[in-house]
Amino acid sequence: MSWIESTLFIYDFPNGSSLDVLLDRTLPCRAAFKGKSDYVKEPISEIGLEGLWRRFFEEEGAGAVLIFLPYGGKMNEIPESETPFPHRAGNIFVISYTMTILEEGVEASNRYIDWIRRLYS
Repeated sequence: MSWIESTLFIYDFPNGSSLDVLLDRTLPCRAAFKGKSDYVKEPISEIGLEGLWRRFFEEEGAGAVLIFLPYGGKMNEIPESETPFPHRAGNIFVISYTMTILEEGVEASNRYIDWIRRLYS
């Protein structure tokens, strides 16, 4: 899946949608969400990853997405003086945690927000 195709997936367009739908600039879903991220300097242990995965099987985890964005590679070939990027030093990847709030109401919102806070802590 290419990056642009992943955009279709993330915004919940049906499988097989044309990339032209992105030109419309109107998203099919206006759901509320909560997001957090971490810059990671050391690999996450297998036990740590298993702990993360278990949370996604909880009821509130149904609307959650965990994205690992690697750093390094080509970015390491560009001198720091050429492109300011303060998160370059020592970070191997960033984790993005996103929770789509699937129900309406303050009580439901609080339940989903509590879930992502527990995951993040």
